[in-house]
Amino acid sequence: PCVPIVTEKITGDQPRATVGKVYELIVSDLTSAYDYFVANGMLCTPTHTDFDGLVAANYLMRVHMLMHNWTEAEKYAKVIVDNSQLATAAQLMQGFSDINLPNVLYGSDITADNSTVYMSFFSQMDMFGDGYAAIGVWRAGFKPTVERMGATDIRRDWFVTPDNYDRLAAELGLNPIIYYQVGPDGGGLPWYQSCKFIGAGRSNVSGGYGSGWELGDYIYLRSEEAHFIKAEALAHMGDANAVKILNDFMVTRDPNYAYTFSSKAALIEEINYQKRVEFWGEGLEYLDNRRLNIPIDRTDATWGADNNHFSGAKMALTQDDRNFLYQLPLAEMENNTALTEADQN
Repeated sequence: PCVPIVTEKITGDQPRATVGKVYELIVSDLTSAYDYFVANGMLCTPTHTDFDGLVAANYLMRVHMLMHNWTEAEKYAKVIVDNSQLATAAQLMQGFSDINLPNVLYGSDITADNSTVYMSFFSQMDMFGDGYAAIGVWRAGFKPTVERMGATDIRRDWFVTPDNYDRLAAELGLNPIIYYQVGPDGGGLPWYQSCKFIGAGRSNVSGGYGSGWELGDYIYLRSEEAHFIKAEALAHMGDANAVKILNDFMVTRDPNYAYTFSSKAALIEEINYQKRVEFWGEGLEYLDNRRLNIPIDRTDATWGADNNHFSGAKMALTQDDRNFLYQLPLAEMENNTALTEADQN
């Protein structure tokens, strides 16, 4: 059982539909949208706030990956790869706050009229603003994830590490304070603090940040996701081109990157690791872990001294654990007469 389905053709209280029926509706709606956009010359419109054909293709490739429909996922990923651009190295360091970047497929143009200061994405993620991320609610990368990256991977500069601190301090005007993992004594700033998301843009930081940090645009979808999904879908199908696609993409991040095939499982793990790095803070790891049934292990028993999580987050979970179980909203339970308490997860 999944959620009730209510459409313009299905009215009134409905019981929980099956997961299969929900997927059927999702695929049908998105396919209809995609076909409409293609037929009407709107595969890719010039305005990134538009829901166009590439946006429909992006959601289609995601849902087909969730359903393990590798052929269909690769088909829609190819549409995006063939009709979009990647970000350059400089654009990757912009601050992920401008929907006019060439790799953006879909986003929101944030202004003072449609955003608030503390209830904003950049309040949570921008270490240079005056929001939560800059006043002690740290947004640090997981040390083993960051340190696994290649030494010449440009994405390492999304995190403040012992190796790049001096250079980033000079570029970004970091406070002259030693970065270290916050411990029982508190104080200081944690190593691996993220500087990936900067609302007013990275180029504005060193000259004095000023106001407007909370008004960075929200980027929902970007072209890079399709390269990873294309590679992974081909890997699942046993297509040797998966390695080439991964390497061709990764050299845009790390000029010394060269993955050599060892096994199908290792290749899929590598693709998802690199995707996890690429989309750190953008909300994709959850979907990937769910669809591949990847357990979550953040315990000291596994990571030892490399574990920079706070104690409350040092847990081990399988994808069947309660932490990953969504309940139906209480309002739905109270107002839908077709549901009983037995329907609740």
